[in-house]
Amino acid sequence: MRFSPRSPRTPQSPAWLVGLAHNPAAPASVTARLRDVKSELPSPATLPDDFDDVMLRKELSDEERTAAESGTPWHIDAVWRRDRTDKFEPYKYDLALAQRLYALWGSAERAALTEERFFHFDGLARYLDHPRPYARLAAVEDPAVGGPALAALLRDQSPTVRRAVRRERRLPWPYLRPLLETHPEDAAANPGLPPEVMHRLLDISGLPFSDSGTS
Repeated sequence: MRFSPRSPRTPQSPAWLVGLAHNPAAPASVTARLRDVKSELPSPATLPDDFDDVMLRKELSDEERTAAESGTPWHIDAVWRRDRTDKFEPYKYDLALAQRLYALWGSAERAALTEERFFHFDGLARYLDHPRPYARLAAVEDPAVGGPALAALLRDQSPTVRRAVRRERRLPWPYLRPLLETHPEDAAANPGLPPEVMHRLLDISGLPFSDSGTS
């Protein structure tokens, strides 16, 4: 009988397949096995909407808010400060302000801040305990945030933060392993999932090997 994701071998199989189909680190051998059934898979789960409070922007100073709401490209003007004492380097990049705006500004435009060559994520861990979920999401991007801190965020009050951590590449295997049963789609979409585990999930789901697949 032809394999169908609509007739799963295990309750988690459909979600595993959706997650693997949208896993950016899935190797060619995994995507080849999914090729014939990808069109039958349901759409990925959407992000829950819990960002209303971050749009209040209370944590920004009047100066920062004015810079961000100016008619010029705020992500440039807000983080470059004029230094009148240095004629060779008239503008200095304010990394602390750039990171503050990135963590606290509830707007899609925040991503433009990361395009600056001086921007980096080191130091964003200081927002791990911030009351706003958007700031805690930014903190997850700090490479210094390790396994125990990520594991703690799996119990965060924000469903958006919890979902982001479940899909975070640096989440250690002992924490990722249980999620394959409790949150199968997010766990399967995690780029840190080892390829051998991806294939094992496909085996359990009854998905055959593709003749064109390579390991």
